[in-house]
Amino acid sequence: MSDTFLSSGQSLNTVTIGDGDSVYVGSGASTSDIQLGPGGNEYVMAGGRVLGTVVSAGGFLFAAGGTDAASAVVS
Repeated sequence: MSDTFLSSGQSLNTVTIGDGDSVYVGSGASTSDIQLGPGGNEYVMAGGRVLGTVVSAGGFLFAAGGTDAASAVVS
């Protein structure tokens, strides 16, 4: 299990997150086209941006004041 912390100016694109891995998107950071599989977590803090995250069964997306666009939940 690993945690990835993105800070201002950093981005993460087109990856699958699962098996207890987590991504934290801080202010000024962004992700796009992320797939959250079982056990995958994405936390979007104030000022963070996510685009096109797909949350599969067992994945978790939490936005606390960040911007979320075009994300989908797939059961």
